[in-house]
Amino acid sequence: MKVLLVNTALGGGGGIATYAKQLIDCLSADSEMTAILGKGKKLPINNSNVRILYHDVELLTVANALFFIDLINNDIAPDIVIASKATIIPVIVPYLNDHIKVITVSHSGKYFESDYCAVNNEYVDRIIAASSEYNKRYLEKKFHIKDKEKIKIVYNFLANDEEIENLRFKKKDQTPISIVYAGSSAVSKSPELVTQIISALLKTDLDFRFYWTGGEPTVPLTTNVFKFSKLKNVKQLFPKDDRLIFPGRVPDKRDFDFLMGSANIQLAPSANEGCAMALIEGHRAGSIFIVADYENSNREIVDKGNSGFVVNHCDVEAFVNRITDIIKNPAAYEKYYENAHNTFLNYHSYPVWKKQLFEVINAPVNHITRKKKISKFGLWRSIFQMKWLLKMSLVNRFFELSLPSFISFYKQFKTVNKVYENNTTR
Repeated sequence: MKVLLVNTALGGGGGIATYAKQLIDCLSADSEMTAILGKGKKLPINNSNVRILYHDVELLTVANALFFIDLINNDIAPDIVIASKATIIPVIVPYLNDHIKVITVSHSGKYFESDYCAVNNEYVDRIIAASSEYNKRYLEKKFHIKDKEKIKIVYNFLANDEEIENLRFKKKDQTPISIVYAGSSAVSKSPELVTQIISALLKTDLDFRFYWTGGEPTVPLTTNVFKFSKLKNVKQLFPKDDRLIFPGRVPDKRDFDFLMGSANIQLAPSANEGCAMALIEGHRAGSIFIVADYENSNREIVDKGNSGFVVNHCDVEAFVNRITDIIKNPAAYEKYYENAHNTFLNYHSYPVWKKQLFEVINAPVNHITRKKKISKFGLWRSIFQMKWLLKMSLVNRFFELSLPSFISFYKQFKTVNKVYENNTTR
């Protein structure tokens, strides 16, 4: 079997890069494999069984589309194409050889990496919804996909790691309780809700350590749209308190794994989330998850494994009360450490993922007959559709996530300043 993986450059890490590396490791053992990785910062692929090519997989021009059609049909000639994150593949799929099975991967709940995998979906054999059941319903409705077999849900996975998994046994005796939020300032992960939860916790005398991980926690939109704002950084919302720690970006992946894995509680109230690797990493180590009730993989996975708690995203007090109770009554929550680990084994371990992936790969061909003659107008039309989807994703993200997040942050900032002013005038 000849397999072609097409993915953006594996630079800077992240969930999509991790997913591509896992595909390479999984499929190269039994297949003749080629990987086309986008130009840009590159991470090495230490696998001699894989032919690596570097081309711009996100350049949406007719010339680039024609180049890829020729490269895939005549040079690589694969049996299967897997497009993990590559906008050019859905554009050209109507003109690929008819015997080639094409699988696209949806990495987010909606918009961006979700939407473009469904362009020209009638010529695609399968879409892997790596994010959630919600994502499957969203794509079927938005792109009028009536074939229920077109989209298959296959959650992401991690390899077993005994050292990390054994961390769960230490948590029942761990003091102080460790809480991790692995969202940096990504608006999709609801940082404005997290700051309200932290503020409430810092007003108590509870003993805990709260780790806000990721890069510098800048406030959304303040570096471009609202440059005039005095609020630039999330840290401005909090008093100095040793219980709140901003470790920044942890350069060593192993150190980061231990930081994440040592958490008693992981706070993940994401508003729009794919199947986050941090979610799987936390379950592997047996962390208790507290998530919001938004429709996404976080809620689905926690519900399926009873590995934590789903809280109304409008109810800050409910989040605080749950965290407070875990800190005060740790013995009552010991079973959740094992529940979380079992969720990892049942839904996100390598054997489970590999079995589901090969069920998709080996499924019958499921596309309409592809076109034998290349149409430049048809390519241009698909390119226009793709660009339109990406622009609309930016607009929707701005109004649904970025702007409300900034407004919430700014209101919190004004409240903090008012309290400070009142205290200094007494």
